[in-house]
Amino acid sequence: MPDKKSVGFRFRSALIALFLQVLIALVIFLPALYFDIRGKYSLAPLYLLFAQALLSAFVAYLLKLERWWVLISFFAPLLFIVSLHVNTNHWHYLVIFALFFAIYGATFHSRVPYFPSPDVIPDLLASLLPGAPFKFLDVGSGFGKVLLPLARRAPFASFCGVELAFLPLVISRVRANLCGRQNIEFVHGNFQNMDFSEFDIVYTYLSPVVMDAVWTKALAEMRHGTLFISYEFNVDGRKADFEIECVRERTFLYVWKM
Repeated sequence: MPDKKSVGFRFRSALIALFLQVLIALVIFLPALYFDIRGKYSLAPLYLLFAQALLSAFVAYLLKLERWWVLISFFAPLLFIVSLHVNTNHWHYLVIFALFFAIYGATFHSRVPYFPSPDVIPDLLASLLPGAPFKFLDVGSGFGKVLLPLARRAPFASFCGVELAFLPLVISRVRANLCGRQNIEFVHGNFQNMDFSEFDIVYTYLSPVVMDAVWTKALAEMRHGTLFISYEFNVDGRKADFEIECVRERTFLYVWKM
């Protein structure tokens, strides 16, 4: 089951971001409309809209919302206006919404947006793989970008990816079937549904919001001598046994030996 904090604050960031857009729009556009009607001042609506985008993103940053909500706060009003001026069939918007929801809709439940691992990650992880048979779990496997190359390099091992978003899950399964990989499977679900004790290596690239919950589960379930690996996000108060630098990205793989 998801932790109580996750359940209680699942939609907090989304509601705050929406509230900011409405509040800042009122603060900016109502005075502008008032002065424009009285003939005192007149500002181009585009300038006002850009001011709303900047102010919304700045306040979201000050409130320490997740970084993707800061970006959403900036681009949302701009994209809204663009959509009003694009001459296209309304069905296109429904298709676009359905596509994005199939990829990012699970974020409201998991609080983990889709961020693909860099191209170098499979190579770095390969250096940590044992030569004997093992079981590898990718928590938040996305489109299979990490697992498919690893499954090809280690045909004697067993790989599993758990993914909550519908479209990445389906595409990763199709890719695995097209590659003819028999040592890999992709399952639908949350990391809380998985038994970490079944795996020798658990890899995550999630979000700082859920790292404490993932680490707690790893401590409770993973066997002695297994590896817990996190890309980019460290665990507060838990120094990794060693780190592997991703030079181009200027980030790290954090590795703990359980």
